[in-house]
Amino acid sequence: MIDNEKLKVNITLKEPPLFSYVKSDAVSEFRKAFKDYAKNDLTETNGEIKLTRLRTVLLNFFSTYEFKQAYYKIAQELSDIYDIPTYKFIIQPQPTPRVSSPGQHGTSWHTDYWYGHGEDFRTVWVPLLGVVPGSTFDVVERSSDNKKLLDHYSSNPDLLAENFDLMGSQTHQVLPDNGSAFVFSSRLLHGSPLNTSQTNRISFDFRFGSVEDSSSTKDLSRYLKIGNNELVPHGKTYPGKYLKYIRGGCGIDPSVQHILVEGVINSHSIEITGQEAEIERYGQPMFRKHLKAIEHETAEFIGIAVASKSLLDHDILSLISNSDAIVYCVLEGEFLSR
Repeated sequence: MIDNEKLKVNITLKEPPLFSYVKSDAVSEFRKAFKDYAKNDLTETNGEIKLTRLRTVLLNFFSTYEFKQAYYKIAQELSDIYDIPTYKFIIQPQPTPRVSSPGQHGTSWHTDYWYGHGEDFRTVWVPLLGVVPGSTFDVVERSSDNKKLLDHYSSNPDLLAENFDLMGSQTHQVLPDNGSAFVFSSRLLHGSPLNTSQTNRISFDFRFGSVEDSSSTKDLSRYLKIGNNELVPHGKTYPGKYLKYIRGGCGIDPSVQHILVEGVINSHSIEITGQEAEIERYGQPMFRKHLKAIEHETAEFIGIAVASKSLLDHDILSLISNSDAIVYCVLEGEFLSR
């Protein structure tokens, strides 16, 4: 449930604020589910091992049922709060994990719009553990200061390579309570240059907005939309069983190809049921073989998953365009089909 008493002063549809705290049951669910999921890792005593492991644990947490349920819940709430109709609302398919240790550099001052997110998109920052003064991040507090700085750096982008000058602007340190997230505009300047506390901070963030925001440079077809009881891909997808295809000697290390394919397929409900490595010295006979098997309906899968479209020769791409097979290219986030 959203705490409307906390929001009613901040949320105005005609002129939304640059930032606000949003209280939601989903945030408490995120925190509890993560503590349960990572409880063994959270009791480790070796700091370096724990932090390295926690980054992997946090990524894996995003694939759990508990996370997906809370993610769906907060998506519905955000759609309602920010008056984005559900048929237009989209949300980042996978959040960005953040694990920050004492003395560690986080992110220099920036806006998410500078990084390509839509002008009307917003970021939601969810604290999980260790959010104390000095471990979190800061934002420019006043809209007038924020505009002044944006105008200054937009007119002089080369200055971004230098130390960022806040020009006397007042900042706000983000410290949500245990049941709140911090929501801010893609136009808001923020940064976490250094964790000055003695605490490890664990958090994640994600973006949401309208599919009609044409100012975004992102591939919005890869975002998720609100479906019946779950978040589903906004763009066209082809869920089902796929063969994982690996091709060496083509610029992408095979071990990296395995990681890319295995790491991204879950967002499209793709199930890997086998794998094939290409015979490198004679073109792509193995790919042709499996493409033919799909065409003749003798394969146990509907498509082939590859790390990148760049692994496919021109003649193979021509074959795919005339085939009933589906090929998913992970790096491009693209389904190739007839």
